[in-house]
Amino acid sequence: NPPELARALHDTMQTAAPESTRYALQCIQLRGSGKIVATDGSQMLLETGFEFPWDDDLMIPRRVVFGSSELVTGSDVQVGKSDDWVCFRIGCWSFFFAINKEGRFPDVESCVRDVTSAAASIQIDSQDAAFLVKSIKQLPGNDALYSPVTVDANGSVFIRSKADDAPNPIELLLSNSTRTGQPERINTNRQYLRRAIDLGFREIHVFAPDQPLLCVDDRRKYLWAVLTPSE
Repeated sequence: NPPELARALHDTMQTAAPESTRYALQCIQLRGSGKIVATDGSQMLLETGFEFPWDDDLMIPRRVVFGSSELVTGSDVQVGKSDDWVCFRIGCWSFFFAINKEGRFPDVESCVRDVTSAAASIQIDSQDAAFLVKSIKQLPGNDALYSPVTVDANGSVFIRSKADDAPNPIELLLSNSTRTGQPERINTNRQYLRRAIDLGFREIHVFAPDQPLLCVDDRRKYLWAVLTPSE
């Protein structure tokens, strides 16, 4: 597999939950079709375009080793499998993961809608993206439960939040960003919004104020749940 597999494994491992109960959300799913899927119940990342030496779908536990600076970047990734283990080899490193044969993985793709049915799409300019990543933590409420912010795409694109003890919200204007479709206002966890930007997505598809937000490119789909006004 190409070097992109190591990045995909790192990104999906970061999306999986640290622990889980009903479903095996602490695992990522490796599909025989070449897809990798992970979710923590609030966000989902799906990556495609890889080749695995098996036909069925299997799960391996979340680990953070693929983000290590010790790994050689740009190196092809070899993949192998036995009855109980999956192995990835990158340069001189080999990583073995026990296959989770007992857990269940949710049908996450059923939550992904066709982007052509989006009510609006927000295009984030690259300069605005860098500004947003740098500034979004400085908005009030970063340490609050769910770290909420409002994305207001009504003419211009604003990111705003308000402290409990302040009368007025603080706004970030994304002056070079645009919206197509109808005006939308969404309440979201800022961590997921920033993660979408960090993953390299520059377009956010909005279906309704209470429906998950979706980012799509040629090989990936990133989806996350919005917050209700009370959150």
